[in-house]
Amino acid sequence: KYGGAAGKDIQEVVSAGEAFETSAPVTRGNTVTRALRATLLLFWRTWFEYTRSSSVVFTRAVATAFVALLVGGIFFQSQDSSSDLVASMCFLISAFGIFSVPSVSNFLSHRLLYIRETASGYYNTASYVLAHQLVDLPIVASQVFIYAGISYFMIGLAPTVGHFAFFVFLILVLTELCFSVTLLCASLFEGFNNVMAMYVAFYLWSLALSGFIIGPSSIPASLKF
Repeated sequence: KYGGAAGKDIQEVVSAGEAFETSAPVTRGNTVTRALRATLLLFWRTWFEYTRSSSVVFTRAVATAFVALLVGGIFFQSQDSSSDLVASMCFLISAFGIFSVPSVSNFLSHRLLYIRETASGYYNTASYVLAHQLVDLPIVASQVFIYAGISYFMIGLAPTVGHFAFFVFLILVLTELCFSVTLLCASLFEGFNNVMAMYVAFYLWSLALSGFIIGPSSIPASLKF
């Protein structure tokens, strides 16, 4: 049960129940409207849960700043060393891949609720994923700006607005991709250990074939992407 006005709306969606899948034929317009409304209510519910755990958000920000200072310190002013720049990018990919792990435990803790509500037709998977992505986006964006704002100039990367914006964009896309993969793994497998095993396998495979660890010329053509 949820309190306040948002809680009443959520309960209304719950009582409306089978509007998405099990009711009599519904027009496309009504279906889209209900899906958008469900996404908005899920967004509000998820945001409320995140704000109740503000300490987690603060911890993620502190951890991001620490990693940025660590990478910036290790590869300080390495703009003239291509090997150091590659290593710093590899470290970056590894760090933000790990930052996506907490979303696994968050999803698993709500898995039964998700299965029950989607099976009852209260909302569909697309609404659930979109709502969580929208809630996580400003938090991830703040982490990206903290990391980029500290490490980018410490490492000595190109000091132009365009290059910095592109750097921020790439990290944001990478993080959102990792977040989506963790949700996919958590929805396909049961238990934290199984989910993490599949996520790590996928992540290491992607990292190995990204060209940072194994040289592009050494990767078989059939495995390049």
